[in-house]
Amino acid sequence: EMQKKIAQKEVTLQTKQINVAKQKLQKDKNAGLPAEAVKASEIEIQQLVSQLEMKKFEVEKADEMIKVAKEKVNTLSVTSPADGVIDDIVTTSTERNGMSGITLRHAGPFKVQGQLSEFELANVKIGQEITVSSKTVAGKTWTGKVTEIGSTPLKSMDANKTVSSYPFTVTLDNSEGLQNGFHVYVETKSGEAKGTVIPKTSILKKGDKNVVFVVKDGKAKEQVVTVEFETGNEAKISGVKKGEKIISRPTVNLKDGMEVATQ
Repeated sequence: EMQKKIAQKEVTLQTKQINVAKQKLQKDKNAGLPAEAVKASEIEIQQLVSQLEMKKFEVEKADEMIKVAKEKVNTLSVTSPADGVIDDIVTTSTERNGMSGITLRHAGPFKVQGQLSEFELANVKIGQEITVSSKTVAGKTWTGKVTEIGSTPLKSMDANKTVSSYPFTVTLDNSEGLQNGFHVYVETKSGEAKGTVIPKTSILKKGDKNVVFVVKDGKAKEQVVTVEFETGNEAKISGVKKGEKIISRPTVNLKDGMEVATQ
């Protein structure tokens, strides 16, 4: 870009010189100078114009070089599909294709991953409040909610194992004082999770509101709900009462008060 700036300054200077030469030519003509003197001034102007065109070409050439350089930079840039904080950069000469060069750490609240036995599975629900304590940070606890519970049991290398285990994830409300990789204790709070977990297909978007349709007296009743959070195929909502039947896949043509058949 420095080369472009220099060329632009030279174009400006050359333009000023041409204007001065043209003014001089006009004065020579008005003064009635000999034709040879006038001709010399005209030749000088032509030379200055040619030099100006060369300077303009240099500016265009510099623009093209800048464009090519920016394109090269873009091809060297790699954008991560997820937000995060750079945790590690591999700069050794042993890097190979397919190896991770940069490791990103999730920038949001920490997540705790663990396993539930098939006996514990029935007592833990999506959205249930959890208390977490650390093995290394004494006297401090953190709170969070269960955000994922796997439906497929984990594979085990132990052929004699008779109890299945299922993965679960807790998203913490805050993670101050914790470090990535810490081992923690997870304790469920008494009582079931507040709110109702339903398939995400049950929720329709109407303007800035989320609605579901509950079945009452054989008719669809539109109900505004609040989506507290979502997982893969489910969402925890508030705004419906326990025991109400919710239509799992309402069509866009379904209206409040329409008769529906239940199975």
